[in-house]
Amino acid sequence: MPESAWAAPVMDVRPLVSIVWMFTAICIGIILIKAALNSRSFKGWLGESKVRRAVRAQLDEERYRQLHDVTLPTSDGTTQIDHIIVSIYGIFVIETKNMGGWIFGNPNQPKWTQTIGRSKNSFQNPLRQNYKHIKELDALLQIGEDKLFSVVVFAGDAEFKTDMPDNVIRSGRLARYVRTKDAPLLTESEVQRILLKINGAMLERSRTTSREHILNLNRKFGSSVDEIYSEKKRNLLITSVAIGIMVVAFVQHKLKFSTHQPDLTVKITTSNVARQNPIVFQPHDAPKPTKTPRSDEYGILTISAKSDMYITLYDKDNAGAVRTEMKNGQIKDFEIRKGYYTAEILRAGKREVSTVSFIGTTGVLEF
Repeated sequence: MPESAWAAPVMDVRPLVSIVWMFTAICIGIILIKAALNSRSFKGWLGESKVRRAVRAQLDEERYRQLHDVTLPTSDGTTQIDHIIVSIYGIFVIETKNMGGWIFGNPNQPKWTQTIGRSKNSFQNPLRQNYKHIKELDALLQIGEDKLFSVVVFAGDAEFKTDMPDNVIRSGRLARYVRTKDAPLLTESEVQRILLKINGAMLERSRTTSREHILNLNRKFGSSVDEIYSEKKRNLLITSVAIGIMVVAFVQHKLKFSTHQPDLTVKITTSNVARQNPIVFQPHDAPKPTKTPRSDEYGILTISAKSDMYITLYDKDNAGAVRTEMKNGQIKDFEIRKGYYTAEILRAGKREVSTVSFIGTTGVLEF
């Protein structure tokens, strides 16, 4: 019988491989994101955000001026303060802990203990940790420690198993505790000077500042002391974001972007904190900037001051893009990345907050 030639149909497995690849990438992304969300660094950030929201919602910002995530230079490196509230009733220096489980400790112990089930973890006494912040602020402001109040706030679902002093509280009691200090200790002009000093001394909110602070901690205490800020976990979060972007790119195949850049697009929306509207110059009114932006992602913003003031522009990540003191009639040019900013102006004992949308190549703000 002659041998017959035939060919079996071959199944195209490429769609199946693509599905398996996508499923694997999603699983890896979920694992990495879960690890990042469970890291102590993320929990610390979440706790600080929770306290920040509570303070802004429950305390009048005109009476209680608020500064968050403040890094100050010191003689031996830097110190990082979670929250500072400045008022005529004193300055509240707040250390935040986002922790669960049972908490054991007293003010005189160098270490406190967290117990979750059978697991026990020790951590630095936050009162001692915050005392360092108090000393550094007093050295900067020269107002006396009697006007500085140390507060430790636990933002998680931790349960105190030992008696805690009055200034160790849960986040829900923070505003109530602050209001218990109702004896005026400072004048409004002193409050203004204190805000200017802190704003002038604090380092820019940026990844570089955080990294330098971590390196300073490691030099003083050793790299194993505070794994909250380890490079490994920061890279883990970056990797998880990269995986997510890769999965989206695979599913969508192609992303299309369009950009539009008008000549001058500086828009101001003033919040209800202050009712004074900054003036927006049109292109033919604007003076020619003295600088040239480094790339298309940047523009030149000219700020003109109608009075003595201190202005800070915060970007969407709450990092200070511009921080400067200006005199009446002074004009300055700043190269900043195009985007949305919050403008905080301190002058004449008052605080003004505005929203700035800077998406053009040049613009002029007059405050």
